[in-house]
Amino acid sequence: MKKCCFIIPYFGKLPNYFEVFAKSCEKKLDYQWLVFTDDEHRYQVPKNVVLKSMSFNEFLNITKNKLGFEPEIQEYHKICDLKPAFGYIFEDYIKEFEFWGYCDLDTIFGDMNAFITDDILRKYDKLFCLGHCVMFKNNYENNRMFMKPVNGKIWYRESFLSPKTTVFDETYGGTHNINTLFKFYNKKVLEEDWSFNCNIAPANLQRIRYVPESNSFKVEKYHDSIFVWDNGKILRYQLKKGKIYSEEYMYMHFQQRKMKVDKKVLQTSAIKILGDGFYSMDEEKVTVSNFKKIKHRVYSFRKFKLLLKWKKDGLKKKLGI
Repeated sequence: MKKCCFIIPYFGKLPNYFEVFAKSCEKKLDYQWLVFTDDEHRYQVPKNVVLKSMSFNEFLNITKNKLGFEPEIQEYHKICDLKPAFGYIFEDYIKEFEFWGYCDLDTIFGDMNAFITDDILRKYDKLFCLGHCVMFKNNYENNRMFMKPVNGKIWYRESFLSPKTTVFDETYGGTHNINTLFKFYNKKVLEEDWSFNCNIAPANLQRIRYVPESNSFKVEKYHDSIFVWDNGKILRYQLKKGKIYSEEYMYMHFQQRKMKVDKKVLQTSAIKILGDGFYSMDEEKVTVSNFKKIKHRVYSFRKFKLLLKWKKDGLKKKLGI
């Protein structure tokens, strides 16, 4: 039995670095990514990234038929709230998998098996808490857990029938979410954060780490770093006191970042990751002698532009525009 099938409905043109995402999945042969999309472009993808043609209306009809009502989806982002229901809505596609899950396409994956061991798969009902990557043990009860009441309230109906995104799929933004629900019913949940979840505003890559003990997020102190996807692993290199230190992550999440793509990276075994894109490596290896020679910082007005945009959006909201 294969380990996990990630279910990803995505409508509109796929992200410009979708093929980099797909390349990062290639060596995880015991995992599959199933992408339902209306984008008819022919992409270069490995055999474990499956593109299945589906229109948005077809998705709505399938969802309505399974749930017994039509969710209020006025924009594609609202589909995020429906993620915990995918194991039920698309149960015919996941029969051969031990787990099923959902993830975002603004990610790249590292060595998943270095983090998700067989022991973890045996022990837990749910892995992870953030909507950009979550996995559930594939069984009848877990796949319907999203429907369970909490103190007489049916959270999923409240969420699915609201036109606003309620963040039902992850811990961020409140308590009425699938993670709280699993814990309410004493299901075993792994809450560790092994991702490099990028802080949105800074031009250079900075990690925001989920802290399960306080259900909060911590911005890690910035250290001069080189990020590399190397033969299926995601590594962060740092130069400290004349020595190179490395740290490995299960995946990276580039939320709200426009990333450039050097097309050469699709044919290479190593990719340098900057705050604005994916590039070929300058050197074969990162060493003490070449660390400072390898370009690993970008300079832009990204943070200023985002802060200005957020202020404008906040003002419009106050004025009801």
